[in-house]
Amino acid sequence: MWVTHLFSLTYIANLRYPTSSRRGSELETQRELGNYLTKTLRTVRHALQTHEGVLRDDVLISVWMLTNYEMLIGSLRREQPWSPWHLHSRGLYSILKARGTAPLYTIRGRSAFWLAYITVQINALALNSECPPESDEWLGVIKNVMDTDRSYIYHVSLFIVRVCIVINQVLNILNSCDFSAASREYHRLVAEFSAVEKDYYNFVLANPVPTSPTPPIQNFQLSGVIKGHRFLQLLLNFLTHDPVQRVPLNQLETQRNYSVRRIRDAAQSILNNVPVCIKTLPRRGEQSPKSVSDALRIIWPLTTICIIKPTLPAQKREAAKILDFIGEEIGVRQAFDRAPAPRYIPEQAERPLVLMDLESNEKEEII
Repeated sequence: MWVTHLFSLTYIANLRYPTSSRRGSELETQRELGNYLTKTLRTVRHALQTHEGVLRDDVLISVWMLTNYEMLIGSLRREQPWSPWHLHSRGLYSILKARGTAPLYTIRGRSAFWLAYITVQINALALNSECPPESDEWLGVIKNVMDTDRSYIYHVSLFIVRVCIVINQVLNILNSCDFSAASREYHRLVAEFSAVEKDYYNFVLANPVPTSPTPPIQNFQLSGVIKGHRFLQLLLNFLTHDPVQRVPLNQLETQRNYSVRRIRDAAQSILNNVPVCIKTLPRRGEQSPKSVSDALRIIWPLTTICIIKPTLPAQKREAAKILDFIGEEIGVRQAFDRAPAPRYIPEQAERPLVLMDLESNEKEEII
């Protein structure tokens, strides 16, 4: 009840005071919001102190709604693990871990699981970390108790688990500035990511994808494609600086051009999947609850397009236009945060030593 009040009042305040998150809304509204947030956190904390609390779906959904509240106020800092959104997503992981596998044997339990687990996976993608170590066990149970041939979300989730492993391994190599490790692991990592993509697309080709949940779940998968290929690109950028040149430059160039094309194709697919209720850009006051739900689910993929360098300038402009609309007219303040992430990798990974063919042929932007 408290988190519902918190979410709805925040949404109304954002529409009533379009710049309130920047300059501060009127004190009465702020006090009321602070009161609801305090009561929500206190109630959730009290429930989680009991053995039954972690098993209650209303508690799990309340924490999930807190992550959406943080999106409304724009507190998600993509690569700052102690921002409130990341803290709530880790809270969801703690609840899933405490619940164990028993709820996964019921339809209701699996529904609650997916709601929380997708958020946990977005957290892993944002922080370039691996998904929880329990992921194999959880997904293994789901695979055994349901018809996974028709379970699109299961295969997307499995795809993200495997992509996050590759991303994290690449990040560790880059952070160590180890050319020997980079050259030693390069072919394995490229092959592993290629296998991840191949397994996913083989499933899609062999099984009809359901209509209802497809766009947001597909956009989640496409975000994984973009970020996975971006990290492969960073790895081979780094290898162009290897003084020993253990991986031939023509191999690096071929893979780099392929990754850039895959990033741009995925970005265009995300833009094509933007819900009609957002693409039509209705006037303020005409949004339905579905508009808010669609907006919350499209922010992460659109932001990915804006902040990942190899996407085309036209794609960045279109994504930014939609995000501006979501922030101003639908009242989701997270849409305004498109600042570049702080540097966390060596400069060699950002700038290849040689100018490759695809770069020299690009008229709009040097990658």
